[in-house]
Amino acid sequence: MINIALRKTLLEWSTLPKRPSVFVNQLRLARGHDYAHAIWGGTGTVSGVIKVGALAAIRRVRLYEASTGVLIREQWAGIDGSYSFAGLNKDYKYTVTATDYSGTYNDVIKANISPI
Repeated sequence: MINIALRKTLLEWSTLPKRPSVFVNQLRLARGHDYAHAIWGGTGTVSGVIKVGALAAIRRVRLYEASTGVLIREQWAGIDGSYSFAGLNKDYKYTVTATDYSGTYNDVIKANISPI
């Protein structure tokens, strides 16, 4: 049985307006529906290779919408340093950041990328 305080919280949550929440990485509506595909979904792809010097590097790679800074997706680069974000809307520009998990190197940023 749900206690009264929890029931009230669930009721309040269910009545929140349908707008994107920028506080959640995958851009979910307040009710939990995936909203990223509706806005940024499409047929474009942003991809590349992360290197430290001449060697491929495994790094956390994040994709942001360029004009708003909203985090769209994130992933780890593969063992060969490659990353790929598919299914993007070609009408938007994006920013990609690669972060060194060890803190040895500064982040690398590619800005105003158009998907191909």
